[in-house]
Amino acid sequence: VAALVIYNWQAACVVFVVLGGFYGAVHTLFQHRLSALGRMRWDANERRYRLVSEALGGLKEVRLFGRERWYAGEFSRESDTVARASGRSYLYGISPRYLLESLAFTLLVGVVLAVLMQGRPLTEILPLLGLYAVAGVRLMPALQICYQYLSTIRTNTVAVYGLATLFEETGANTRSLELPDDRGTVQRLSSEISVGDVWFTYPGTERPVLTGVSLRIPARSCVGITGPSGSGKTTLMDILLGLIDPDSGSLAVDGKRLDESSRCAWQRNLGFVPQQIYLVDGTVAENIAFGIPPDRVDPAAIERAARMASLHDFIESLSQGYSTGVGERGIRLSGGQRQRLAIARALYHDPDVLFFDEATSALDAETENAIVESIQSLAHKKTIVIIAHRLSTLRYCDKVITLDSGVVTRTGAFHELKT
Repeated sequence: VAALVIYNWQAACVVFVVLGGFYGAVHTLFQHRLSALGRMRWDANERRYRLVSEALGGLKEVRLFGRERWYAGEFSRESDTVARASGRSYLYGISPRYLLESLAFTLLVGVVLAVLMQGRPLTEILPLLGLYAVAGVRLMPALQICYQYLSTIRTNTVAVYGLATLFEETGANTRSLELPDDRGTVQRLSSEISVGDVWFTYPGTERPVLTGVSLRIPARSCVGITGPSGSGKTTLMDILLGLIDPDSGSLAVDGKRLDESSRCAWQRNLGFVPQQIYLVDGTVAENIAFGIPPDRVDPAAIERAARMASLHDFIESLSQGYSTGVGERGIRLSGGQRQRLAIARALYHDPDVLFFDEATSALDAETENAIVESIQSLAHKKTIVIIAHRLSTLRYCDKVITLDSGVVTRTGAFHELKT
């Protein structure tokens, strides 16, 4: 650029205006198409992943109802849309290079012909043409790369804004990006967990899920939470787990309000048994010590957790004991055994507080009674919070809290609520 300006600044300005104007015009012409292609790819990719999730999640129904061809066809169609949008975006990104090369070559030939037609010797402009030819070879690839990256940014702006919206809705923008250390301090529970006037509304909805909920959970007590579907039970548990923050109100542990700085320490002291249990395709020991590096696994802690979950005798009866594989998603285990394995996983770190979210709702009555007996054996040794639809599941609880439409309607002992 410096050489062009020094040699002939007027010609250099003309070239820069032509090149800049060309790429500016092309970008203006294509930017709306690039944005539309980005939206097309985002939507098709979203539908494609949803189809995969549905087909694999409901694999038995898909096979039994003969829906394989439909899912395969829909996935293929959305994949074609993604490929077509990506291909067009790439084409719009590289096409100006070839157009500009053709334009530059045409201009060069035109200048030479004009000079010859005027009867002037070609040697007068040969140095200038040579200089600009070399400059074009060096500058055009750089300009093309800048334009191609600009096109890529324009195409992916849709995805960036889509993710930004999700981050804003979930509050991820206000949280630290540093991943917590799983070997940090643990906040023990000695007195009580208290929830004070908690309100919560999910993003995109107007009706609050929790409306001024207040409750106390004494240490080493067993508390049940029940209520109809949609009453806010799981949302309340998520707040107690520190997974979501209430819109207003507070969660306090031993009188100290839980905040961002103490959240990780609190969560390290919790055990959680969900309704839908996720088991890795590994051994019994690997599933109990879920996510722990092999060199840090404590066999004594695994056995202790299995005994507390009334699972040790069953494991010992297996051919390879704790090294026995459970199969994909625990397919080699029964529902009750998977549930006990989840309880053992929750107990591996020897937490002070255990949370059960509809942990027995998918079990038959006999298996449910056995699991409830196992939970009852932990009562008054640890603080236990149980969410359940069936009131009978909460028969060993010291206190049962009933939620309805996000409001605590009744609190009392099991026999009081049953009557």
